[in-house]
Amino acid sequence: MRQSGLPAEYEQGIELGRVPSSVNSLQFVGYEKAAAKRCLAKSNQVRRQDVSLRDREQDLKKENRMSDTKVSGIVHLIEETKTYGNKGFQKRLVVLEQDKGSFTNYVPIEFTRDSCDSVDEMTLGDEVEVTYRLNGRRWQKDEASEVKYFLSAEAMSFRIVSGGGDTMTEKVTEPNNAFAEAGDDEAPF
Repeated sequence: MRQSGLPAEYEQGIELGRVPSSVNSLQFVGYEKAAAKRCLAKSNQVRRQDVSLRDREQDLKKENRMSDTKVSGIVHLIEETKTYGNKGFQKRLVVLEQDKGSFTNYVPIEFTRDSCDSVDEMTLGDEVEVTYRLNGRRWQKDEASEVKYFLSAEAMSFRIVSGGGDTMTEKVTEPNNAFAEAGDDEAPF
C-alpha cells in the first residue's frame, strides 16, 4: 500500500493510464472509484486555490476603491450644472482655492450625475473637505485626429468644515462610472 491507500499496481495503473493485468473486475471497480476520488480531491484543491486568488483580487480592488483621497480648500468658484451627450450626463465643477504661501493653488473638482444638486449646499468662501477619486479618459474625435488623454478629480463626498453652510455636514454620493454614460461622440469635459 502506498500513501494514497492503493496497492502499488493500482498506482502504476494510474500513472500509466491503464489497469494492470493482475487486477480482476471487482478490483477494477474499486480502482475506478479510487481514481475518481483522487481526481475529485485534486479538482477541489484547484478550486480552493482559484477561490483564494479571486478573494485576493477582490481585496486588491477594495484597496483601490478605498484609496480615495481628500482635498480641502476654500470654495472659489461654483459653476452651473452642464448636460452632455444623448443620455443627459450631468457635470458640475467646483474650484477650491488653496493658499500655498508663495502661490495660490486652484483645484477643480467635478460633481457628476445626482451629486450635482448637492453642490447647492456650498457657498463661495466655505471651507470644505472633498473626498475624490481620479478618473482618466482617452478621447479621439475621429480616426484621423490626435488621441488625447484627460484626468479629472471626481467628487465622492464632501463636508463643509466652516463657512456659510452648516458646519461639519457631510454629503455622500454613490461612486459611479459617469464617463460611460457620456456618448463616445461627445467628451464630458
